[in-house]
Amino acid sequence: MEKKFNEKFNNLLLNKNANAIFLNKVKYDELILKVNNVKTKTTKKTADDYKLIKKYDVVNISGIGKLVVPVSKGNLIKNYVYNEQLFQVLNETHTSVGHGGRNRMEYELNLKYKK
Repeated sequence: MEKKFNEKFNNLLLNKNANAIFLNKVKYDELILKVNNVKTKTTKKTADDYKLIKKYDVVNISGIGKLVVPVSKGNLIKNYVYNEQLFQVLNETHTSVGHGGRNRMEYELNLKYKK
């Protein structure tokens, strides 16, 4: 099932628009490094640095950096998922909602993950 999903997902990636963003593991790790570098930067930050900080944050869980949406007061932490994690996340959510339909899955996914 995972193999079939990955094949269809790879076809989707080939036909995606330029403004659609999908993160592979390499891009995901690069973003974590960039965000950490910008946060610790002592020199003047550029406009791109401020855009990066506004869109991404890094949370370290057990020594592993995870890319998240910057948390504001009263909001839950929302994670970014890279392509290789996508099937696992969708499958776990599908089983956790009791094999519920699209709407139940979408609601649960929107609570935990960034669109």
